[in-house]
Amino acid sequence: MSRYQQVKEVNGFLKDTVTGAIINSNSRDLKAYKQRKMVAASQKNQLNELSGDVNQLKEEMTEIKNLLARLLDK
Repeated sequence: MSRYQQVKEVNGFLKDTVTGAIINSNSRDLKAYKQRKMVAASQKNQLNELSGDVNQLKEEMTEIKNLLARLLDK
C-alpha cells in the first residue's frame, strides 16, 4: 500500500496515511505560496527600515529643537 493516497474530490492533494497530513502536491501552488511569502517578508523589512528612519528623524528633530531653544535662551 502506498504511503500517500489521493484525496477524494480534491485534485492536487494527497493524504499521508501514516501521519494523516494533507499535502498539496501542486508545485505551481507551492511556488506561488513561496513567492507571496517572500514578498511579504520583503515588505515587512521595508516597513521596519522606514519605521527606523522615521524614529531617527524624530530624534534629530528633537535635538534640533533643543539646540534652537538653547540658542534663543542666550
